[in-house]
Amino acid sequence: MKIKIAAFISLLFPPCKIKNMLLSLVGWKIAPHVKIGFSYICVKHVSLGEKSSVGHGNYIKVDCLYLEESAYIQKFNQIYGPLIVVLKKQAAIGNLNKIVRAKHPVSWGHSMLKLGELSKVTSKHTIDCMRPVVFGDFSTLAGYNSQIWSHGFMHALTGPGRYRVDGSISIGDNVYIGSGSILNPGIKIVNGVIIGSNSSISKSLLKSGLYVNQSLRFVEFEYDQGIQKYPMLNISKLNDKVIHKKYD
Repeated sequence: MKIKIAAFISLLFPPCKIKNMLLSLVGWKIAPHVKIGFSYICVKHVSLGEKSSVGHGNYIKVDCLYLEESAYIQKFNQIYGPLIVVLKKQAAIGNLNKIVRAKHPVSWGHSMLKLGELSKVTSKHTIDCMRPVVFGDFSTLAGYNSQIWSHGFMHALTGPGRYRVDGSISIGDNVYIGSGSILNPGIKIVNGVIIGSNSSISKSLLKSGLYVNQSLRFVEFEYDQGIQKYPMLNISKLNDKVIHKKYD
């Protein structure tokens, strides 16, 4: 009940000390000088550090929301699902982003979006958090219209056969991801990587430096080999047959 009360306080009251006081009375942990705009924030556990802020027009419905000192979420973002959201010191989520995770029985286990110190997701990006998506410090998902996918599907060449591929995404420190890029499941990007705009990343980037979009190429594919390469999850009541892809 307190979660719903807090959600309506966050939506209906203007940013002010009284609003923060009311939210603290219903369970939020709020430091001084926190600013909460007209946003619907329906979250089980909230911790907002000194000078952190959430702007107007956001829809946030997750398990946990942790903003450290001077971290902020700007305007008109959709952030929802069984998910933990952590923004370290001065980290930021810009405007009009969509950060989502499906509920069980589609998803399994725990997941999170974590942005390290001074890291930022700019505007109009889509981040799928079926599995954890973690940014290190001083990294940027730049421009707009990039997509991060921590799950995908493999389809048989004939007939209805398919299975889902889930994989966490780890992005190191000082990584810049150009506008319109797509990151696929189960990849790791080390520190000091620059990715050019409109790039598709399906393998881990394990050497620092500049990467640009590759030429289209043919890749040999065998359905049965793919399903044997990674472990199959043995979790009851999942909607799909799922393999768990480690960093590739």
